[in-house]
Amino acid sequence: MTSIVEWPSNFSSKVVKSNLGGSGVSTVSIALEAWRRGLKVEIGPVGLRYFNISDGKRKVQFDAARPVSETDSVAVKNLARKNTAASFLRSAGVATPAGRIVDNHRELEEASDSVGYPVVLKPDTGSMGRGVFTNLRTALEAKTAFDEIRRLYPRKKVLLEKFIQGNDYRVLVVGTEVVGAVRRIPANIIGNGTNTVRELIDSKNRDRMKNPFLASGKLKIDLEVQQCLSEQLLTLDSIPAMKQKVTLRKVANASAGGDVQDVTDQLPNTIVSAAKNVMKAYNGIQIAGIDFIIDDLEKDEPFFAVIEVNTRPHIGVNMYPSIGRGRDVPNKIINYFFPNSIRYPQGKYSSIKFDEQSILNFLREGVAESVQLPWIPKHGFPCRRRVIFDFGEFTDIPRFHERVLKKAARDNGISGSIKRMKTGQIQLIMGAENRLVTDKFIAQIQDRYPVSVARDAMWTGPITIGFKIDQ
Repeated sequence: MTSIVEWPSNFSSKVVKSNLGGSGVSTVSIALEAWRRGLKVEIGPVGLRYFNISDGKRKVQFDAARPVSETDSVAVKNLARKNTAASFLRSAGVATPAGRIVDNHRELEEASDSVGYPVVLKPDTGSMGRGVFTNLRTALEAKTAFDEIRRLYPRKKVLLEKFIQGNDYRVLVVGTEVVGAVRRIPANIIGNGTNTVRELIDSKNRDRMKNPFLASGKLKIDLEVQQCLSEQLLTLDSIPAMKQKVTLRKVANASAGGDVQDVTDQLPNTIVSAAKNVMKAYNGIQIAGIDFIIDDLEKDEPFFAVIEVNTRPHIGVNMYPSIGRGRDVPNKIINYFFPNSIRYPQGKYSSIKFDEQSILNFLREGVAESVQLPWIPKHGFPCRRRVIFDFGEFTDIPRFHERVLKKAARDNGISGSIKRMKTGQIQLIMGAENRLVTDKFIAQIQDRYPVSVARDAMWTGPITIGFKIDQ
């Protein structure tokens, strides 16, 4: 799939890494936005999910993208049960598919006949498209899907709904503002006339690894994928023709290998109004990812239905699409909760980050229940250098000298890192207030070790607060 792709410049793939997972992307990007504005950010306990943001007057507690301290817990509990949520929305005048809970094959048959084929079957609780079977057209298909859900999730109730023809969309709302919308496209590959289906899947997965959000939703070859291929008279070893689109899943979910297309600017007013009505219906929900099925987005008044409301949405789906312009969602969230905080001019802090892995390791060790991020120097590290040393006869920095170097970096107000390269040379990344400070630090290193500078250049990558030695 080829198209212009643009992600928020303040959250480049060099700053927000591709190994964080959906919740981690939400946590890190929101925390980064707040921290860069000079707000107090405290992360903990274990995991990159729970964090607090404070301006000294107001404190908001987050669970990834859910502001738990500002969210009604009863509404969250009701929304977690998809059948309960759908019933409530229907009573509030929001269009949702007809459906009911089914406990056995007899109830499954009765409900299918009642709503009419095709139908959708899914667990009544759950997320990320797991266990969802859509567009089931016969009693046998429905029975097979029902048995599979029961096998995968034996303790969960099974929800049957009327299948709504159309495309799958996620609309993200903060407060009363629609801040992003994407079309979610079922997992697929495009043939080139040369590579097999398996090779094309591997190639697409390599591309997805470059995307901070989609990296956690690689295409996996399973029963559903093989069934989809069989329906198209293909196997994993088939070679699709040039530009032939091969569908691999029926459910449109990014975490299951699907693509994401930004459609924020194309969203009709009727859909925007419907999303706002959902938020009004659930008074006490401040942030929500609302899933729509829409027949034709180009219509002024398209046919649509709300199929789910997520109060802890993965905002990365709106930030890092496969196609189109990613939306600066963290900016909208912090503006909403801390309207008096100020984002610094573009470029000053946009490449400054914290070391989420070190924080995560620290919390896992149980040394503390939470970690407060250090304040960012107001100068924003205008001097940034990458120095490569030839390390002479030494192969490593002695362990007992590591704390000496870290103390020297801290005393000089330097953030960055030292690590050994594959060439055997040592790479020093530095961010500081001015060049004199970095020159002093280099001199301190050369006074202690028999090293020579092989290269010295401006560093344009991110600067991580603190100083890390990686050997």
